[in-house]
Amino acid sequence: MGTLYRLKTLIEEHIEKNHLDAFRTKGALILKTGIPLAMINPNTPDNLEEIRRVRNAIKEVLGIDPPMV
Repeated sequence: MGTLYRLKTLIEEHIEKNHLDAFRTKGALILKTGIPLAMINPNTPDNLEEIRRVRNAIKEVLGIDPPMV
C-alpha cells in the first residue's frame, strides 16, 4: 500500500468522521489536485509530485495537516 492510497484513506475517513458532503469535498480535492481519487487504489504507484499536490489539497480543502504517511 502506497502513500497516495494512505492519503486517500485519510481523506475518506475525515469525510465520514466529520459528516462532510463526500461529493463536494472530493470534487474540491480533484479540482485542486487534478487527480481523480476514485482511481487511486492500493497498487497505485507513488509519484512525489502527486503526493505533494494531494497533501497541499488536504491542507487547503480539509483544513488539516496530513501526517507524513
